Amino acid sequence: MDELNNGLQAQTNEMRILLEQAGDIAGKRAAGIIDDAERIELEARRMACLTVIARNDAGELVSEAEFEAILEEKREQAALPTQEEQNAADIAYLMMTGGEWDV
Repeated sequence: MDELNNGLQAQTNEMRILLEQAGDIAGKRAAGIIDDAERIELEARRMACLTVIARNDAGELVSEAEFEAILEEKREQAALPTQEEQNAADIAYLMMTGGEWDV
């Protein structure tokens, strides 16, 4: 049992370090420090780390293969437009279609 707890703690610590390294992803993107591809990868890693931490908290140790599968799933999620991007597209579409609303 102690070996499992040590493994869970070590994995949780590793995930927290990765989260800290990612930092403020949106801020980095807004400042032009990272491009869209890097934003997607960092966001996917952040989401995967949070998933692993939650599974560790439930007493489950995640294998490298499982982590890679989670990461791939999160890459797909991270590639979807952000809320800000979706809002900008919606506004652009409204402006293109006339921009006036009848009340």
